[in-house]
Amino acid sequence: MHASPLRSLAAIALTLALGSTTAGCDQGDGVITGDTLAVANCHGIHRDETWAPFRMDLVFMGIEAHKDAVLVRLATSDDRVDTTDSFGFLVPSAREVEDAIAASGEATLAFDPVHVRGSLTLLSRCDVTTPALVATNGHVTLTRFGTKKGDRLAGTLAFDVVDERTGEVVGTGFAGEFDFDVLHGLPYSPFAQRDYE
Repeated sequence: MHASPLRSLAAIALTLALGSTTAGCDQGDGVITGDTLAVANCHGIHRDETWAPFRMDLVFMGIEAHKDAVLVRLATSDDRVDTTDSFGFLVPSAREVEDAIAASGEATLAFDPVHVRGSLTLLSRCDVTTPALVATNGHVTLTRFGTKKGDRLAGTLAFDVVDERTGEVVGTGFAGEFDFDVLHGLPYSPFAQRDYE
């Protein structure tokens, strides 16, 4: 039985949390803003946090490719995954995105929990692990896309945020834009535990 691309990429994303890294170059930038975001237990049990408005400045992008699927992580720092705020999304078929951009200049992927999952993690601004915050009612539009070193990955985001445990919409009016160089090696694309040893 073969592992699904989603499971394989989830395993890779988990490995990213183990490494401590320093990038040291200007890779690009971006921003994600929202009208409001309420996070339960951000600072401990019953110690919630609300931002109105919400803003996350992006300075780092890492990608992991598995066959034709690509996991993209946009973050506020090149530090360890478990200490940064980030937004990640899955591109299920790089080939389809590249074809769409070649034909019309852009590729739009609607967020859904199975095929194009988008996740917001706030592990810098919250003191404890945050709920599963996932993108809903929205999409990512890619205008540049590639997985090779020197390619650009650029696009825009629009979505609301739902707490996956409760199904409650906890963030509204999110929008973003990003434009980054694709880079490889640590910290951009570690492939195995030995990369950290």
